[in-house]
Amino acid sequence: MGWFGGGSSAAPPPKSGGVQFDDSNAYHEMHAGAAGMGAGSSETAAVMQTLQSQMADAYAQEFFQTVRDKCFEKCVTRPSTSLSGGESKCLTNCCDRYREALAIISQAVVTSLEGKH
Repeated sequence: MGWFGGGSSAAPPPKSGGVQFDDSNAYHEMHAGAAGMGAGSSETAAVMQTLQSQMADAYAQEFFQTVRDKCFEKCVTRPSTSLSGGESKCLTNCCDRYREALAIISQAVVTSLEGKH
């Protein structure tokens, strides 16, 4: 069964250079590594901020790639030069569901990280 209850026998589209992070402890490892580099220096803080920004960008790119691929596969059954009203509504609803899921997951991660400190 496909995403959101839709079935599909087609293989998923190949990833186009997206960055995937499969280590949920990357944030904590990054902070632990900073402690060994003289944490507290302004240089280390700048490096950490740059790394966090780059990770956030990579996660955002991967998220939008996934939403685009999954929602297009689910909603656009016959690609043409324009979207039908049903396809447009389906794409809007699909993207909204992904945004809602991201908000819930993000809040859970923040709550989890706050509980560990």
